[in-house]
Amino acid sequence: MKKIEFVSVATTFNPKHHSGQEAKINPNGSLHLNISVAHDFKQDQWAMVELGVRNNTKANSYRTLLQYDFNICRSFGKSQSKFLTDLASGIFQQGTMPMKCPVMKGNYFWTLNPSTFNIPAFVLPNVYRVIFCTYIRLKSAKEFIGNTSVIVKVTK
Repeated sequence: MKKIEFVSVATTFNPKHHSGQEAKINPNGSLHLNISVAHDFKQDQWAMVELGVRNNTKANSYRTLLQYDFNICRSFGKSQSKFLTDLASGIFQQGTMPMKCPVMKGNYFWTLNPSTFNIPAFVLPNVYRVIFCTYIRLKSAKEFIGNTSVIVKVTK
C-alpha cells in the first residue's frame, strides 16, 4: 500500500471572511488546519482544487494534473463525483466543521492523519502539490476567502 507524507503547508486568508487561519504539520506527521470564520455566510462557498506533480526539470515547479472548480454547498452529500464526495466526507470527519451550508461564524479545525488516505494504485511515487482555494461569487466576480497549499510525498 502506498503512503503519503505531508512535507510542507502554507495558508493565506481574507480577513474580511476569516479572522484567523493557520496550518502546520505536527511532529507525528499529521496536518493541522485551524480556521476562524469571521461571520455567517449567506451565500454558497466555492472551491478550486488543483493537483500538481513535481516537475523534475524545474525546481519548485509543478505540472497541473487536475483542476476542479465546484460549489462546496451543492456537493455536500450529492456530488456528481463519488470520488469528491468520499474525499470531502473523509476530510470533514477529521474536523469540527459540519458538512452543511450555510457556513456559520465560529472556530473550526481539522487534524488530517496521512494514514487515513487511500492512495489509488495509478498514483505514482512522487512529490505532489494540492491547492485548495475557497471563494464566494459576487455577480461575475470571485471574492477570495482562503487558500491552503500542501506539498505531499507519495511513497511505496
